[in-house]
Amino acid sequence: MQWAGLLWHLLEPGVRRKVAPYLTNSELQELNRGYRSYRRLSAHEKADIETAVAARTHLKRSSWPMICSMVGMILTGFLFIAHLITQPDIADTTRLALFQAPILGSLAPLTLYLLPPYRLRILFQPRASLETIIVMFFCTLGLIWTLVYIGFEDVLPAQSSRLDRFSFAILFLGAISAPLLEEIVFREFIPTLLGPAPHYAGHLLAIILFAIAHLPSTYTMFGLYLLAAGFLAVIRIQSETLFYCLLSHAIANGGILLLDL
Repeated sequence: MQWAGLLWHLLEPGVRRKVAPYLTNSELQELNRGYRSYRRLSAHEKADIETAVAARTHLKRSSWPMICSMVGMILTGFLFIAHLITQPDIADTTRLALFQAPILGSLAPLTLYLLPPYRLRILFQPRASLETIIVMFFCTLGLIWTLVYIGFEDVLPAQSSRLDRFSFAILFLGAISAPLLEEIVFREFIPTLLGPAPHYAGHLLAIILFAIAHLPSTYTMFGLYLLAAGFLAVIRIQSETLFYCLLSHAIANGGILLLDL
């Protein structure tokens, strides 16, 4: 019943409410027990159950990520043109750096196609627990502290307080949307290449690649990016979802910009 319990909890809450009246109390309890039993399994056993669910459901990939990405790119294009017209004095290099994060944010939904469809609801379920909230809180504080030091050498964020409101809004929007791409790639896709969760070696590889991908200019910056990725990996491993590390990353990125005002 473990795979049935997992499948039951993957259903939308509204769907569960519609189906529940047709089930007996004992059947509902059995499904909930099956899901709790699934949560207690080892990583390899969970992977087997998830594969069984995928084989029984034959889930198809949704077109929504592509649609969201296309809409995001169109809106980013309009913002770029508007910014070019209203802020003609800004240097081209600064403008390109400003729009880098919104472009990544627009492309981020496409990274959902890197993951099997049955994994998406598992990875983005907000499974709240006191331990997860505490770990996320302290790791987010550590991440913000790390980003403060990164900002000392990162030209654009360090100058965010001198940006006009339009430019700051663009930077802020990109800062809170781009983490979706990074979290899927560096906290799920790359780590799973080396094995099923919690795949510690995969997370170690992803931490190093995360730091390299940010093109650090000094060894200190490289170390800070390693530390930032480490905080996010801890949240990912402890919570067993992408929801909390994505939330932490977005809060830290947005928070560091607001602190610089």
